[in-house]
Amino acid sequence: WSDPNAHSGWVPPGNSLSFVTARTQGWNHDLRRIAAKSLGKLKAAEASNALMQAIGRDKDAFVAQYAAEALGAIGDQKVISFLISCLSVDKYTPNLQNGAIAALVMLDAREAVGPLIDLLKHRESNIQSYAIRGLGSLGDEKALALLVERQSSTDAVVRSAATEALGKLRARLEKQQKHASRRASDPVAGGTQKRRWWQFWKAS
Repeated sequence: WSDPNAHSGWVPPGNSLSFVTARTQGWNHDLRRIAAKSLGKLKAAEASNALMQAIGRDKDAFVAQYAAEALGAIGDQKVISFLISCLSVDKYTPNLQNGAIAALVMLDAREAVGPLIDLLKHRESNIQSYAIRGLGSLGDEKALALLVERQSSTDAVVRSAATEALGKLRARLEKQQKHASRRASDPVAGGTQKRRWWQFWKAS
């Protein structure tokens, strides 16, 4: 099977968890890519260990990328620390970092902001751009200032990623601020709720 099928997440016939997991150790790299993608589509937390092992074992960069993305699709928060550790691994560069960042975004892993900021200093502009896009989804005020700086980069890939990420991050931060303002002005969020409980208790 071709790589486009692997990228689409096509699940082969006989897609039981054990069947697909076994294919992550097959001799054919296309089948291993398909298996990694398929485990993400099956969203079985039991597959997390097999996917992490595939990242550490496989020599194919796309298998590593798809396995990392599958970990994010499964949604198991326990793999966040493993995915963060993948950001600093030179093996499979830049595929593994790309997949790990995509997974961290899927998991809404705010603890990855610091490591993503560190990646902004990476020697490869592609990895910088992946980190920038990750910060667009996960970043905070500190990340916002750094992304503004990256808009002046001499690298067109970095500039483009920074512009895209800034729009996303600003919109998210503004939404958070509006939500916080509504909560602050909502009497239920203040002391009124306690008073209501007190009144209910007295009445009963």
